[in-house]
Amino acid sequence: MRNLASMMQKVQGIQGKMQELQAELEAMIFSANAGSGKVTASVNGRKELVELTIAPDLMQPEDADLVADLVKVAVKQAYQMAETEQARRMEELTGGLPLPPGFKMPF
Repeated sequence: MRNLASMMQKVQGIQGKMQELQAELEAMIFSANAGSGKVTASVNGRKELVELTIAPDLMQPEDADLVADLVKVAVKQAYQMAETEQARRMEELTGGLPLPPGFKMPF
């Protein structure tokens, strides 16, 4: 029972810090590219696609499938970068506090 009370105090203590961290992460931009930089996708900390750049030389009708694949790869990598940074920052914030499986930050 004492461990539970201690854990609850820790959780309450990080609540304000978590809100600050959430605001910081939401403002961050994560960019990834595919096709040797021919496609670049940028997402914010809310995992919203905020920018997509495609090199003009890929804008040929015969390259449509390739472009679609490169866009998917770049967006997926940018999302993964955002998730990795969020997980790292959450671990840093909680100081190893055991959280329930599947617990995610509130965004």
